[in-house]
Amino acid sequence: MPSTIPSYAEFAARLADARRMVDQLAAKDPDPMIQSIRRQLAFVDRWTQGGRRPAQDDLDKLTFGQMASRAVHEVDADLANELYELSSYLIFWPPTEPVRV
Repeated sequence: MPSTIPSYAEFAARLADARRMVDQLAAKDPDPMIQSIRRQLAFVDRWTQGGRRPAQDDLDKLTFGQMASRAVHEVDADLANELYELSSYLIFWPPTEPVRV
C-alpha cells in the first residue's frame, strides 16, 4: 500500500525523527532486530540524500518494515507505524522524485 507521506521533504524529516526514536530504543533494548533497523535507517538516510531514490539492489536489502512488526510494534506501536510508512514510501517512491544511478 502506498505511503501517506506526500513528499521527499516530509520523508526526510520523518526519517530523521524515526532514526532518533530508534536510537533511543536501541539504547534501552539490545535486540538484534532493533540494531538492524537502526543500521538500515542509516543506510536509507545516506542513500536518499538530496531526494534521490535508492537503487533497486539497495532497496531489495531493506527489511526494516517487516522487522518493525516483530521487534518494535509491541514496544512502540506509533514508531512501528512510522517505520511502515517510511518503508512504503521507499517501495512506492513518487515518480516525480529522481532515481539514483
